[in-house]
Amino acid sequence: MSLDPRTARQARKQAKREAKARLKARRAAVKAKLAEARAAQKAARAARPDVQRAERRKRVRRRLTLLALLLLLLLLRRCECDAPGEGPPPPDAAVDAAIAPDMGPDAAKPTAKKKAPRKKPIRSRIERRERPEFRNPTPPPADWLVALRIQVAARGPRMARCFEGTDRPGALEWRAVVDVERGVVSDHAFEPVLDGAQLSKKLERCLIAVLADPPYSLPPSEEIGRPRVSIIVEF
Repeated sequence: MSLDPRTARQARKQAKREAKARLKARRAAVKAKLAEARAAQKAARAARPDVQRAERRKRVRRRLTLLALLLLLLLLRRCECDAPGEGPPPPDAAVDAAIAPDMGPDAAKPTAKKKAPRKKPIRSRIERRERPEFRNPTPPPADWLVALRIQVAARGPRMARCFEGTDRPGALEWRAVVDVERGVVSDHAFEPVLDGAQLSKKLERCLIAVLADPPYSLPPSEEIGRPRVSIIVEF
């Protein structure tokens, strides 16, 4: 059975309207379900203790902020009320203004203050005085140090054997701690002087054996403790 074109168009329009209504109803149902799910999620989240504490803190912060703003506004209003306004002129100015018209136009002009004379700078010169010459003589070395240097120099031939085979002569600084009472030296240290080559361990052991044995015969000293000496040894 065939329909006329007009009836067919109306049927298609009716079908479209029904489809749109069903789609709209479905969208409304989906939106309602989403709203219910969001409300349930929000209610569950609001029921959590940590969320409740956060909300309480937010409310407290808002109230404190509002309170601080109100206090600031009150303080500003009070400052404006307490600000001094234009009061009556001081009595001296009123008297001057009353007298000035009777004394002429030049009477109200303030008198210029005279500048104080500028003081001349004081120029003086102190006479040169001869100062006494200060002499600080170098104290003589201790007796035990002189004896130590002499005995170290006497061990030169023995130390020369340690340097056999050296290409060129040189010098080194020997530092050690001295027990003056016993004549024993310890804590040896050697350092080349100027362009001297670094000493090998074998050469250091040889020098220590020569410089430490036998003990030195030193005169008694008044120094407390064990002094450290430094002597230049040439080879």
